Amino acid sequence: MNTLKRILLLIVLTYSTLCSASNIDIINIQKDTYEGFSKNWAIDFDNKGTAYIGNEAGLLVFDGLSWEILKVMGNKTIRSVFVDGSRVYVGSFEEFGYWERGVNGKFFYTSLSEDLTQKQLRNDMIWKIVANGDDEIIFQAFNTLYRYNKQTVEVQEIGYGIIFLLKAKNQIIAQQTKGNLVSYTNNKFTEIPGSEVLHQSFVRVFLPFGDDAYLIGSAKKGLYIWSPEKGFKEWKCNAQAEILEANINSGSFDGENYYIGTLDKGVFVINKNGDIINRIEIAEGLESNSILDTKCDEYGRLWLALNRGISCVSFNKPIQFITSRKQHFGIVQSVAVFNNDFYVATNQGVYYHSLSSKNINTLKLEDFKPIDQLKGQAWRLKKINDQLFCTHNRGTFEIKGKDAIKVTNTGGGSNIKPITINGEDYLLENTYTSLVTYKEVDGEYKFNKVLRGFFEPSRNMEIDRQNNIWVSHSRRKEIFKVSVDDIDTPLNKVRYGRRNGLPKNFGNKVCKIDERIVFTSPFGLFTYDELRDSIVRYNKMERYLNEYKLANNIIKSGSTDYWFTLPPKAALFRLESDTLRKVFEYTFSNPFSSLDEKHPEIIDLNDSINIFCLENGFAIFNKQAYNNTTQFPIHLKSVLLRTKKGLKTVFPIGDENRFEYANNNIVFEFMSMTSVSAPVDYEYKLEGHNKRWLKANSRNRAYFSNLKWGTYTFKVRGEDAYGKKLLPVNYKFTIRKPYFIKPGFIILSCIICIVFLFIISSLIRKVIKKKRSRLIDKEKNKWDKIHSEEKKEQEEKMVRLKNDLLEKEIQHQSTELANRTIATIKRKEVLNEVRTEIIKQQENLKVSYPEKYMQRIIRMIDRSIEDEDDWTVFRSHFDRAHEDFFKRVKQKYPDLTPKDLRLCAYLKMNLSTKEIAPLMNVSSRSVEVQRYKVRKKLGLDHDENLTEFIILL
Repeated sequence: MNTLKRILLLIVLTYSTLCSASNIDIINIQKDTYEGFSKNWAIDFDNKGTAYIGNEAGLLVFDGLSWEILKVMGNKTIRSVFVDGSRVYVGSFEEFGYWERGVNGKFFYTSLSEDLTQKQLRNDMIWKIVANGDDEIIFQAFNTLYRYNKQTVEVQEIGYGIIFLLKAKNQIIAQQTKGNLVSYTNNKFTEIPGSEVLHQSFVRVFLPFGDDAYLIGSAKKGLYIWSPEKGFKEWKCNAQAEILEANINSGSFDGENYYIGTLDKGVFVINKNGDIINRIEIAEGLESNSILDTKCDEYGRLWLALNRGISCVSFNKPIQFITSRKQHFGIVQSVAVFNNDFYVATNQGVYYHSLSSKNINTLKLEDFKPIDQLKGQAWRLKKINDQLFCTHNRGTFEIKGKDAIKVTNTGGGSNIKPITINGEDYLLENTYTSLVTYKEVDGEYKFNKVLRGFFEPSRNMEIDRQNNIWVSHSRRKEIFKVSVDDIDTPLNKVRYGRRNGLPKNFGNKVCKIDERIVFTSPFGLFTYDELRDSIVRYNKMERYLNEYKLANNIIKSGSTDYWFTLPPKAALFRLESDTLRKVFEYTFSNPFSSLDEKHPEIIDLNDSINIFCLENGFAIFNKQAYNNTTQFPIHLKSVLLRTKKGLKTVFPIGDENRFEYANNNIVFEFMSMTSVSAPVDYEYKLEGHNKRWLKANSRNRAYFSNLKWGTYTFKVRGEDAYGKKLLPVNYKFTIRKPYFIKPGFIILSCIICIVFLFIISSLIRKVIKKKRSRLIDKEKNKWDKIHSEEKKEQEEKMVRLKNDLLEKEIQHQSTELANRTIATIKRKEVLNEVRTEIIKQQENLKVSYPEKYMQRIIRMIDRSIEDEDDWTVFRSHFDRAHEDFFKRVKQKYPDLTPKDLRLCAYLKMNLSTKEIAPLMNVSSRSVEVQRYKVRKKLGLDHDENLTEFIILL
């Protein structure tokens, strides 16, 4: 059972009243279910039966599938509701307007009061909404009417206060708060003559009464009849006295009965004669006796707006329970009506109740009286002609009034059936130990004898067309076929089991369908094949039974009906031309009134009434009432198209919608207003797509994806908790052909294909030509590449040779530079030594060798030492060996002087200070000073080596 059904079943089990004094069914719906506030003010319905309820939190909407709450600005209380076509008009405090579904299927609200001034609406509550003809809606406040002509709102000041604006037939009336009744015609109020009898009586109910009169209900004076021709008169009916004390607040009329809601005593159901035929109040299961509004739907149910929740009341329900938690009645085994007395056989004895002054529906278990002689386990009550037999643990008795006379001592009888043996008529009874016969003597059946040859305890017994007796063992559920040839000869007993076709040797029961012997088992339904004397599966009937093919008992009801029991459920099937059709089903879920799981029994009282034997009482099933119950229709709630952006609602749902091929993923949502009181089993099928009926999911949705183009019919069928078929819904729609199979597109596609093929062939030729050209080019490129590679290899080889030569030349230059530098160093060292020696000799030869000649020689030596040609040659060789060293160093360190650059060049050659001094014609100390200056200009740290730094430049 899906989630929605479990919720609905929980509502039914929690709030449905199983009462002994009436056949009403009350469903109480609390705020936790509809997710609003407790108090509800007004109720109305649209043409699909969808309920709209004014709640303290907003407008409640129930479509049979789910609850929704719609809120106006400020989350105001919805005090009044009126449905007119597709619009739901609502009234609140200083606000009124209407809800309507948009193109997306969602409700949107239009305020009709937003253009009115604050002064016009100040402190006004919209108490009632009525239609004045076809073109005007009237919103009634305390002393103002707001008239909406479907385009504009006109404000009409009344000039005095009125209670409720009420309408019946085409007559609109109201009561002045401190006065009489007034009628509203031609847009004005006129006092009704004679209404002073209802002066300040708080008239709140105005309903049709007969052809030309009206029923008026007031809080203070009860019920009155008003005829425009005859005036007012009190309705002095049987209900008037009680209603006068109940504070009338609302009313409704369904064409047969009046439903008067009160603030103190619940609802009075009154017929046209003024008799109270039902009371609906807390004692009957209602959540509150304060009725704020009453409304009958088109299915004969009464909806009540309460100050604590909502109630839906169903009348003439097909099943009525006679049970009691106070009275332990015992497990009911059988019932019978005999001589205007109602008898009940239980495991505690037999009880009776007179029906002379009471209807069976009004019985109470507390009023039954026991028959003293029949205390203990009683099994079966059987009416034969003018005799009532009771099978009992202590024997079989005949009941006469409140007394019982023992007929036989053989105990544990289960069934009594007529049988013919050798042309004589008998009654046959199966018992704990044997088979017993009764024979008619002087118009009454008397004990005859115990048949010999069968001594097995049995429960079920049937007699076939060949007069064979079939019995099932009461404990092991073995099956026996017993043949009787003569009343005085032993019986012929044959056991049937697995070797004869049954699934097991035990666990089977014998029953009968259409005079054919059948067997129930945990593995399905089987039947006896007379020609083969074997037992076969009853496939012919099983296909109509679904889960009931596993029924544990089959009981005939009337001429063509059969009860199949599968505790806690039971279903009534009707035999029609060798087929079985389920017409009713019920689940006995209440643990205090459930079927006997092991031996469920259902008794025919007459052609219309069946009695379910329960564990503490009984239930009455009225076939006629069930046949008269409303057949609810199924509606499509919405059709949704699944797009990339999500679900798109189709609204409105037409008789036949046409959808583009791109919208071939469709979701259908369906509902029925019967589901407010009981779960519904839905099945659906899409003709043109699938052939089988499919079970609906918990959301009552059917999904179809990637439908082909064509015409489809979506069908939904269902049955309510009683198994009654709902009126199915059929929805026809078409998926348009995709653009790619339309003639124009095909022709265009052919043209495009031809053009495309021409282009392709041209391209292919071009490709082949290009390919051939590419092959030629490839070969050419290949040879060019080989040639290029060879050429490149030769060039690289030449480059390597040149590099080698260059390297060798650089090495040669470096070697030559080093040699020349060494030679220069040595030459200058020699010259310095010569100069030193001359200076020394000059000291010694002061007189002998003139000083001027000595100075000339020294100057010649000095010029040779300082000869710039040596530096020029050195620099030229150095630059070639070290790739413009001076230029690079100068660019990087522009502060270096030529002398600094010269020192750097010598350091680059890794010459020592001592070797540099003669080259620069200075002392070693001067070289060190010069090195220090260069270090500073190069920005070297103290721990950095100047020579290594210069070498790396």
